[in-house]
Amino acid sequence: MQTPDAAPTRAIDRPETVKRRSPAARKTAKPKRETFTIGFRVDAYTLAQLEKGAAGYGISVHEYARQRLLELLEKQEEARLLDAVTGTQREVRAMREQARAYIKEATVLLLANLLRDDELEAGTIRREVDMALDKAES
Repeated sequence: MQTPDAAPTRAIDRPETVKRRSPAARKTAKPKRETFTIGFRVDAYTLAQLEKGAAGYGISVHEYARQRLLELLEKQEEARLLDAVTGTQREVRAMREQARAYIKEATVLLLANLLRDDELEAGTIRREVDMALDKAES
């Protein structure tokens, strides 16, 4: 720690060396970087795998590790989207089946009321409606 009468030795301790930006310069400052540096440690086995893979492509171990990480993240995102689409398809299929059952029952009730025929049973109407719906779907 410096004593008050000692001369400043570091640039930060000397006010004349600290650069101050004008308000205009602050407004035109460069935008923040859109990329960031990430570092992590790996064991010897993983390093050997990365070195082998990088050598196959003629790139550095760091670039190979970066590419592999980005590929993995992209595949995870694709898998998440695929799961969402598959779930939606299942829901649509279930709604179609439910709608078909409602249409079938409504048709049976409508025909039974229109025909008012004692000889015509609801089971017969249901079979006829099923065949008509199957034919329409194919």
